[in-house]
Amino acid sequence: MSRLFGGLPVVYMRLRVIATLNGGGRRRAAMWLGCLLLALTFTIGLPLVEPLSTAVIAGVVVALAWTLVDRWTRQLVAHWWRGDHSADLRRSLIIVVVVSVVMVVWGIGAGAVIGVLLAAVSFIRTLNRQVVRNRYSAADFPSRRVYETRDEAALAPLRSRIRVLELEGALFFGNADRLAQEAEGLASDTLDLVVDLRRISTIDASGAVALAQLGQRLGGRGIRLRLAGVRPSERHARALLAHGIAFAAPDDRSVQSSGLRVYQDLDRAIEAAELHVLAAAAPEHLPRAVALADCRVLAGLDSMQLATLSRHLRERRLAAGERLFGEGEPGLSLYVLTEGSISVVDPRRGQRFATLSPGMCFGETALLDGGGRSADAVADVASVVHELTKDALGPLQRDEPELAAQLYWNLAQHLSERLRAASSAWRREAN
Repeated sequence: MSRLFGGLPVVYMRLRVIATLNGGGRRRAAMWLGCLLLALTFTIGLPLVEPLSTAVIAGVVVALAWTLVDRWTRQLVAHWWRGDHSADLRRSLIIVVVVSVVMVVWGIGAGAVIGVLLAAVSFIRTLNRQVVRNRYSAADFPSRRVYETRDEAALAPLRSRIRVLELEGALFFGNADRLAQEAEGLASDTLDLVVDLRRISTIDASGAVALAQLGQRLGGRGIRLRLAGVRPSERHARALLAHGIAFAAPDDRSVQSSGLRVYQDLDRAIEAAELHVLAAAAPEHLPRAVALADCRVLAGLDSMQLATLSRHLRERRLAAGERLFGEGEPGLSLYVLTEGSISVVDPRRGQRFATLSPGMCFGETALLDGGGRSADAVADVASVVHELTKDALGPLQRDEPELAAQLYWNLAQHLSERLRAASSAWRREAN
């Protein structure tokens, strides 16, 4: 019967089943309805289909083919499109392409065999790979939070008490015990351990339990475990939650927390660890609200000059998550942060370039060179900034030249410190 109709019903049946399942059809009625519609198309509907051009038919076939691509492959392509070019993702995409080509050339049977063999080779390669890719302290790679000079001086020697483990490959029963071994080797003065899961491809039940046990074991020694690279809606978070691992509340400050502390990236995990070691060893240097007169950009001004400048400053209060300015907007103001926290981020990828602490000035580069804003500025928490506009700066230069000169000198020092910090970061990356 199949040969009588050129094999069309047999070949099309597989595609129809997949399309029906993807469309939500699970009952027998969906099967009968699909058969009925197909029969009507090949009988009554043929005169309606016949006038369609080849290009239209080809478009329908391509659209149908895309709907048959499985969700996992679509997610791989989406991650690649968003800029994730990791070795694991590249390997998975190569396997998908090879299996697809084999299926087109030699058929579904050969494709299934090749797919199983490639998956087995990939799994064996993962087994033989060391799960710990790198280990270092936060002194080697600090967070992108910018601290006031005196706070940075207090924090710098404490960063060595923050240890970072970068993992790669699969975290499963075959290598989960390595985490316990790494924990045993931590220095006695360690206060925080950050485990970076960004390059982990898979977490099975034993891997999830190993992370939970590691958190409990470290908590008994007064060390906090922080997991980086865990986004609420993505695979690692789903894997941990599926295996019964709870997450700690953001404001949970207990050492022996009942859940794991998770962060979307390594930078924010290290920042949380920095604030923790500051709170433990030098709480007086924690970022907190400062008076406008104590901000470094206003250093060297007498009381009269401070009063004059204050009249030109406009206070702005921002809610958590509120955007102060956006990338590409004209730089018509500089800002002095006196309370809260402001992050400078890439609006497309969400990457954080820097986070500013109270007492710091920002936005001055675009104001001085006349260019547009290079990134978004967003309030992490409820914050207070004081805005000095370009229109207000002109009268100050004319009427208060000494005040303006001191202000520009302070801005030059501020920019110099930021340039030195950036140079140090580049040097660390190069090493």
